Amino acid sequence: MHQALLGIEYAFRNSRYSVIPNGFQVIPMASIQYAYLHINDFKEKGNPLHAMKISKQNVKSLRSNLGVRFDYTWKNSDIEFSPAVNLGWQREFLDKKYTLDFTPLTFQEFGFSVKLPRSGRNIALAGIDLLLTLFDRHGLEAGYDFEYNSLYHTHFVYMSYNVRF
Repeated sequence: MHQALLGIEYAFRNSRYSVIPNGFQVIPMASIQYAYLHINDFKEKGNPLHAMKISKQNVKSLRSNLGVRFDYTWKNSDIEFSPAVNLGWQREFLDKKYTLDFTPLTFQEFGFSVKLPRSGRNIALAGIDLLLTLFDRHGLEAGYDFEYNSLYHTHFVYMSYNVRF
């Protein structure tokens, strides 16, 4: 798989713009991503009645992403809490239907194809991120991301712990 990502962000905050409350940031984001995936053909090994031959395939994706991130940081002597909200829109330009070709090794005259649906051209993105930093060294982070389009919705929940050295 080959992938390239180019993006830009700019933070509007109180240190630069006095109308924005201290600790609050508005961050517009834009990016473009290209991905190319190549899979060689292969034959499964094992039970000959269930083994399949998979044909080679190539998949390409070109996506743009426009969005904004809002975050606010509350600071205490040893505790920092930063909730954030992300909103975005993703556009897929190389959206195609793909077929995956299978051929049973035992009964090669009974090959078949499975049509894979398009991933969707327009995708709405939203997310919430909560970061708690203790003693300016230990971080606990939890978040939720959501993707929606006419073909599917995706929910992704994550948690992490980090240490600053």
